[in-house]
Amino acid sequence: MSPNRTTDDELVRALQERVTDLVDADDPSHAPYPFAVPEARLGFHLPPLLRRAYEIANGGVGPGIHGLLSIGEGKDTLATVYRSFVDSTPGEAGFDQYPWPKLLLPICDWGCAIWSCLDCRSDDGPIVTASNGQPFVSTGHTLRSWLSAWLAGVDLFEEMFEPRPSRVGINSFTKQPLVIKGQGKPRGVAWP
Repeated sequence: MSPNRTTDDELVRALQERVTDLVDADDPSHAPYPFAVPEARLGFHLPPLLRRAYEIANGGVGPGIHGLLSIGEGKDTLATVYRSFVDSTPGEAGFDQYPWPKLLLPICDWGCAIWSCLDCRSDDGPIVTASNGQPFVSTGHTLRSWLSAWLAGVDLFEEMFEPRPSRVGINSFTKQPLVIKGQGKPRGVAWP
């Protein structure tokens, strides 16, 4: 699937196939969730393609450690993470970039205070990297191309950062050599 030539319908079908392969159909945590509740908490409507992705599964599928954040109930949902970032003071939620921009929606947690966010000021907004201590960076992906790239097997985390030399250490548990990958600055252009 080419990230640049995919229609929303083709992308949604491919996501549905991936969800069928990855998610237990009987697991209620992945069941579609009513949009009115999270959108009321966010204070804005989700872009149409993101809504369609959530109609397939309530998060848990997609790039990152745990895929897209859930829109359901719980501690680390789309609305609770966004509200905590918007309502926090500098450094409180793990970021120095405050005030957190309105309509910059964290959708994917990569761990270590690294987030992929969707600029919701437009329906086809860019994917923005938020990494503590670094300025916000537009990756060059829209939600459509970002999800398409993930479906095509692109390592989006590797794509997000400039290479940094790796170093060798010793695993403290196994006492075996361990390659520790470095993470450079985020790739892309300054946002906004």
